[in-house]
Amino acid sequence: MATSLFATLRVVAPRLAQTSVAATISRHIVTSSVAAANDFAAANDLVAANDLVAANDLASNDLAAANDLAANDLAANDLAANDLAAMPIPPLRHDPLLSHLINIIMKDGKKAHAQRLVVDSLHIIRKQTNSDPYLVLDEAIQLAQPMLRITTSRKGSKVVQVPAPLNERQRRRKAIVWILEAAKRRNEKKFPERLGAELLSVVNGHSSVLNKKEQVHKQALANRANAQVSYNQGQTGSR
Repeated sequence: MATSLFATLRVVAPRLAQTSVAATISRHIVTSSVAAANDFAAANDLVAANDLVAANDLASNDLAAANDLAANDLAANDLAANDLAAMPIPPLRHDPLLSHLINIIMKDGKKAHAQRLVVDSLHIIRKQTNSDPYLVLDEAIQLAQPMLRITTSRKGSKVVQVPAPLNERQRRRKAIVWILEAAKRRNEKKFPERLGAELLSVVNGHSSVLNKKEQVHKQALANRANAQVSYNQGQTGSR
């Protein structure tokens, strides 16, 4: 019996050893596979994290570059506006419209003071519009000046209103006087501010001067039958 047991052990022992070695190898393979899988996952996570960080850095750089570009553009616009506002205004005496405006504003012979008021008004217009103040002034005068004036005349015992045409200088003077009267009624504290605001109001179509001009034209149209027309105009004295 001992002999058979010993023989059995001799047969079983190598099989057990082989089984143990196979199990050890299997565990080693499994452990290696798991480690390799973990290493691969960690490598993928690291690569993804690096890509994400790089993408975020690139996006941040692009955003910073865009902000810098916008800031540069804004600074350039501010610089251009400041340069335009700081641009000196040419002498006023070379412009007949400005000379006419200054002469109407002038009081007690203080022409230099009137010129300073007009220059300050032009600077205010330039600051608010970033455009040539001369063009704004000329446009305001062109929009405000009437073509006709209304005079009174007596026909028998009746007083009638007679429309009469105005020449260029008369139209310009009437427009300037109306604008100055409207500027006096404004709420700004200083005269240049009131005059500049009224000129801009005329250009924008919100001034009472335009309503006054329209009323004069309507009144002239209603009394057009009383207009004095010279039928001999243009005729020669030859027979």
